[in-house]
Amino acid sequence: IDVTPNFRERSVAATTKIRFKPLGASVSELRLNAEDLRVQQVTSTANVQAHYSTGKEIVITFAEPLPVDQEQEVAITYTAFPRKGLYFRTAEMGYKPEDEHLFTQGEDIEARHWFPCFDAPNEKFTSEMTCRVPKEMVVLSNGKLVSEEPSTNGLKAVHWLQDKPHVSYLISLVAGHFKKVEDQYKNIHLAFYTPASQIDLAQNSFAETKEMMAFFEEEIGVPY
Repeated sequence: IDVTPNFRERSVAATTKIRFKPLGASVSELRLNAEDLRVQQVTSTANVQAHYSTGKEIVITFAEPLPVDQEQEVAITYTAFPRKGLYFRTAEMGYKPEDEHLFTQGEDIEARHWFPCFDAPNEKFTSEMTCRVPKEMVVLSNGKLVSEEPSTNGLKAVHWLQDKPHVSYLISLVAGHFKKVEDQYKNIHLAFYTPASQIDLAQNSFAETKEMMAFFEEEIGVPY
């Protein structure tokens, strides 16, 4: 998912690429959950005959059935003004300007409001997230941080990779003005992020995290 949020319009402009293989039988049509996404373009490694949106789904029809076990990719470019799944907190909404941010909460079938996907918990996949924001903002997502580099229009592109399979509702994106408190438990680096205006409360809020981790390690006999 490559996403550029617009905090003033509370919208996102994005391209989602999905790589997949037909299993057991050829595939002539791909249906993806997509609530009110405004699709501008659909491209694919296979020849696309047609695509259309129902308001609930994006339906992609291929010119020829896709063969079993052959990897394909579709790329969907769109804009969205999410009503669920992705939430903005902006000055226009009454929040402090220094706390402006967005966050996602997809459980259990609300990821479809900001990116097209098979939005059900019986399908797992790896994921990558690139988010383009003003350079002073923080971007957090699943897995590990791959890169953070300049992008166009004065923005920066922050790239995260989650190489462990997971379900759609666990895809997370948090971006905005944050400050952090850092700590260490054994060899594990800990970072706690909070809205900028609440940084003075953060140390107290997370003060006992290390003790909690030690307790659970002892209780279950498995190290973090």
